[in-house]
Amino acid sequence: MAPLIAVIAVFAALVLPAEGAERPGAAGDAVGEANRCVERAEVKGATVAWDRIKNPILSYPDAAVKDMSVRLADGRWRILFSFARGPEGRFDMGVVSSSDLDSFSKPEVVPALASPEITRRSDGTWIIAAQQYDQPKLARLRVLTSPDLETFSDRKPLAVELGPDLQEPKQRMIDAALAHTDAGLFLAYKEGYIVGTSPRIAHSPSGSLQGPWTVIGRPDVGLFENYQFFVLDGTWHMLGTTVPSIEELVKHLDLLEEGVTAPENPPTHRPVLYRLAGDPETPADWLKWEKVREIVVPEERWNTFAEDGDYERSNSAHLCDARALDGYFYLFYAGSNEVEAFGGTGHAKLGIARSKDLKTWELPPGKKAPKVPAASAESRAGPAQDDRSSTSLPLAAAAVVVLGLAVAALGTVVMRRRANSSAAR
Repeated sequence: MAPLIAVIAVFAALVLPAEGAERPGAAGDAVGEANRCVERAEVKGATVAWDRIKNPILSYPDAAVKDMSVRLADGRWRILFSFARGPEGRFDMGVVSSSDLDSFSKPEVVPALASPEITRRSDGTWIIAAQQYDQPKLARLRVLTSPDLETFSDRKPLAVELGPDLQEPKQRMIDAALAHTDAGLFLAYKEGYIVGTSPRIAHSPSGSLQGPWTVIGRPDVGLFENYQFFVLDGTWHMLGTTVPSIEELVKHLDLLEEGVTAPENPPTHRPVLYRLAGDPETPADWLKWEKVREIVVPEERWNTFAEDGDYERSNSAHLCDARALDGYFYLFYAGSNEVEAFGGTGHAKLGIARSKDLKTWELPPGKKAPKVPAASAESRAGPAQDDRSSTSLPLAAAAVVVLGLAVAALGTVVMRRRANSSAAR
């Protein structure tokens, strides 16, 4: 029996990663470290109480919650988000924390900021890129730092040389996201009028937040917003939210008048995952992206069609790669069953879903997501490509096959030895 155990142990060590070991290109890679949601050193007893969680996980009777960014820091989940309040939808930045994503602290408020995105310097300092609303619907980019995601520095201008005409009230810069690379800092942001705003990519070759910054151009992702950069298995990815064109909005409204609702007339904003198609060391290649897939989140009563004919299922989504913690990806998203409250923001609430392969998503508490009809998924997402983020299942399957062959081979050897021994006697 001892030789059999030894053989199994050898094959397991060769094929399967040890518990807690990092797979090649996964969360342990230095590439993308500044953009990582979960670092092992920051876990410190934090968990995800999946069986107790119920959507929406974060909501307020007098405020909307959206545009979130999530990090695990010092044993607590930190969520920064746009906090819209009042009939005009005044934006501030809300800050909450939790040890298990089931119960949350009372929100702290940082005034006049919205759409925060968190990254981290090599010295451990947290960086928060956001937008400041100097007046309603007029925003410019700002950056703050924090030692703990509880206290924050004074805000400073970010990429001010890229800004549009400051005298033009309908121009704005919003939805900043930073990618820290060996080739410097890359910045995704949205610039332009409120309607028809398009994304841009800018570059700071020095890697400094102070720049100098230069605009590279428009990435080939169409109308897109709420950007997030991160690395999956060694490759840069970008998650964002689709923005309907004027033609799509008109068609959407026409269908609503005819009584056509979801899924034939889907929500106006949907999360889509892209993969960098170029060389991350070449600035111009940050405009080249290939679509991986739309992330289709199942609807619930709080984020589905209601009475007025418009709603949001999964707006401003944020992806957290928590495989280092429990083997799952977690998607945080904003949903609502109306889009009129708080100045047109809608009474948005924060939901969560999880997946092991970025394809099949389940809702808390462990309820399996219903299958999406193939025609519906293809019509919304286009031809999906296989991403390189789901390697654990193939590895496990290969391990089972190899171990089975090893056991069978060893069994044959043992049987022959016993037969030879009997013949000798």
